[in-house]
Amino acid sequence: MIIVTAEVKCRRAGIDFKKGKNEFKQLSAARLAQIEADERLSVEHIKEEKGGDK
Repeated sequence: MIIVTAEVKCRRAGIDFKKGKNEFKQLSAARLAQIEADERLSVEHIKEEKGGDK
C-alpha cells in the first residue's frame, strides 16, 4: 500500500489528491516518480500483511 500525504489539495500524475492521507494499493513506476518529485506530497510505502490472525 502507498500512502501519499498532501499538505494542500492538488493534482499530480493525473491524480487529484485531497488534503491529508490518500491511499493506493499500487501505482505505476512513472506515476510514483512524478508524485515523489512533488514537494507538496509525502510518500510512505506500507507493507501489507497477508493472512494472519485478527
